[in-house]
Amino acid sequence: MKRAILWIFALALLGALGYAAFRLHEAKPVQADGSAQFIYHGKRGFITLYHEPRALVGAASPAAYVQASCSAMEKGNGKFDSKSFFSLRYDSGGKTASGRGVVYHFVHSPELYGKQIWDEFGSVQIGAFYFSYRGSFIEKSGLDDLAAFLRSIGIRKA
Repeated sequence: MKRAILWIFALALLGALGYAAFRLHEAKPVQADGSAQFIYHGKRGFITLYHEPRALVGAASPAAYVQASCSAMEKGNGKFDSKSFFSLRYDSGGKTASGRGVVYHFVHSPELYGKQIWDEFGSVQIGAFYFSYRGSFIEKSGLDDLAAFLRSIGIRKA
């Protein structure tokens, strides 16, 4: 388990180095429950990467995890005028996986002092772990930055 967390951290760090629009802001590489979290800041927003045991999350699949996360995102960000689901593909380090994602445009987010926000969350399952991300941006073009960052660590929209 510790090896898997270090592997994910190494991919995330290499991704950040390969795509300089984001810098590592905070790392929680090994928690007692087997989870890890890495937060990156960029000019237009931030990305958080999560590595969580499936048993801890309690969702049967990445799609179920994304669906369950939608209500929390909607509660925290308020009214939205756009919500779109998509498929994800992970391919890195000899491992492949598929998953699910969602992107929103919130028109007046309380999390961002009433400003608009583009928010994307996605998850893939690798063995007994979910490798997930959330990107939040003040400009729609931040989603392009997110896509480039994710490609650098092996995640693409399918």
